[in-house]
Amino acid sequence: MNKAEKVEKVAEFFRPLIRQGVPITAIGMQGHMVLEGNNYIKEYEHSINTITSLGIPTFFSEVDLSVLPNPFGFSGANVSDRFAYRPEMDPYRNGLTKEKEAEVEKFWIEFYKMLLRHKKDILRVSFWCLNDANSWRNDFPIKGRTDYATLFDRNNQPKPFVRKLIDLNKQ
Repeated sequence: MNKAEKVEKVAEFFRPLIRQGVPITAIGMQGHMVLEGNNYIKEYEHSINTITSLGIPTFFSEVDLSVLPNPFGFSGANVSDRFAYRPEMDPYRNGLTKEKEAEVEKFWIEFYKMLLRHKKDILRVSFWCLNDANSWRNDFPIKGRTDYATLFDRNNQPKPFVRKLIDLNKQ
């Protein structure tokens, strides 16, 4: 089942409850994303529109973005899923390339713009982990990899594009 079908099923489940007056204050979504081959912005925008069509807001929990190769088209956060370490699955052990940094920046800016377009419909956006050094993505689903999944580097410094995200709020 794809993400659009999943959110439609969620809406189908909640619609009669809302009609019956059950107090539903929001419906949340996890935000564990993978940069490789993503359609997250379009998919999450569809999910926001579907949820808010019920007359309730949404929120995002656990937002992060893995830049590492995605083993076997893996998605989600089932912590029991594990794959064997292979060096080709850990290409940024010594840092991101300039090209990959630009790709990450572009993703976060476009994702944030999408969030801003729907800010009246979103209660909260929570990031999963404070910095890259402590991100669970370093060891999931392959133990020992080096990922760059958060907005802060391994020294707790905001990544260069974070200022651009902040500036988007002023527009």
